[in-house]
Amino acid sequence: MLKTLTTLEADCMAKNITIHLCEVPDDTFDLENAMRKAVKDYASTKEGKEAYDKIRKINEDHISFSDAIYLLPEEFCTKHGFKVIQRFYEYDILDNSVDPTEITDDDDEYYEPDNDDNED
Repeated sequence: MLKTLTTLEADCMAKNITIHLCEVPDDTFDLENAMRKAVKDYASTKEGKEAYDKIRKINEDHISFSDAIYLLPEEFCTKHGFKVIQRFYEYDILDNSVDPTEITDDDDEYYEPDNDDNED
């Protein structure tokens, strides 16, 4: 049976979604819990600690659940009852935002509305 787990990662610049398509034993299987256990198990090994430490250094001491799952070796997934079949990576849902520098008045400063209309 196939199940998906969706992870959302957000910062001030973007919101990224990763969908993990996994093979699981049945529809009652708790995929998120199994993934968390697999990540914890892998992180307790020397190889896992080194892998996660590298990501933390790159991401300024932050590691997302999506990154943690991505780094899992297949044997840790299998040990915890699932197999990652495919990942659909990071879709930036803020990619159509307006650059604030494009909203300027004639003096090339950020636009601030007049409050003249509110004066009595």
